[in-house]
Amino acid sequence: MLAATDLTLFCPEVEKYQNRELIDGFTLTTGQTVVYKKVGLGQVNMVFENGAQLTVKTSIATVAATAATWWYDSNTDALYIHTTASVDPEAYTIETGEDWDGLKTAMRNEAEDFIDSVLSPKYSVPLAPRAVQHHHTNLYDTVIRRVCALITCSYVARRENPNDPLGVAWFKEAYYTNPEVGEQLGLLQQILEGDIALQNQTSARETGSWNVIAVGSNTATQYPILRGGYNGTEYKHWKFMIDTAGAVGTATWKVSYDGGTTYDLTLQDTYDATEDERRFYVTNGVWVEWPSTTYAKDDTWTFEMIPFSDKVDMAKVSSSEVYR
Repeated sequence: MLAATDLTLFCPEVEKYQNRELIDGFTLTTGQTVVYKKVGLGQVNMVFENGAQLTVKTSIATVAATAATWWYDSNTDALYIHTTASVDPEAYTIETGEDWDGLKTAMRNEAEDFIDSVLSPKYSVPLAPRAVQHHHTNLYDTVIRRVCALITCSYVARRENPNDPLGVAWFKEAYYTNPEVGEQLGLLQQILEGDIALQNQTSARETGSWNVIAVGSNTATQYPILRGGYNGTEYKHWKFMIDTAGAVGTATWKVSYDGGTTYDLTLQDTYDATEDERRFYVTNGVWVEWPSTTYAKDDTWTFEMIPFSDKVDMAKVSSSEVYR
């Protein structure tokens, strides 16, 4: 759902939880010319040289063969290091700590499992990527990516202190089931309640209506406007394409009811937006209206047409009162 390196987009403070310990006092390893040793550190998961992660190896020999590497021998509690310039580590700031990227990836995987377990009662999990990446190329809805980041960073922050204030706040924004007065449900609860709809689900607003699902590289900055209500019985992708360039009134258009395989109503007027006859009936209860702008030939817009018969994935249920 979210690359570990993208976590700072939603939780920039997470980097402060990267704990490191400064170490020094290395000695040259016996029989080596570039490998230095430090004993008695306890388990070492990652080594940093001037803030940069060095590459882990599996033996003294492999460390000796490659600069900017390290190996921890748990049997002798000894850390071996070969610096970037093959010199004494005292020339650098050497620190130990977590494999930060690896930790964030592991916590992200745990967060994704948690999200799936929460959404599973009403959604197919694991969640499928978005069918259309229009506003951005990320595979998942922004709300899902934000939830994943919040929970991931909460896990990181609360790893050492379960009551870390920022970690608790992050988790509450993502998953909060019992808000106090003036607070709101977590984002996951809002999704389950139907207050937030994911792109791939059919909402009550969409049945008998449409979505613009693609614009392409059009020169025109305005969309054609559909009016009415779609009374067709099949799910369709309609494409509207300009087949004569020009301003409204000069430009003409055509429509495809099968996603662009074939086109009908070719060379149709766009009309002038100031005239009364500015809407043109297409079919199945739908009219099209062309905003006042200039169009280029082959400008294209795709509409996802959703029949009334489509099942609503997540209806928002509310109470009502009946009066006589």
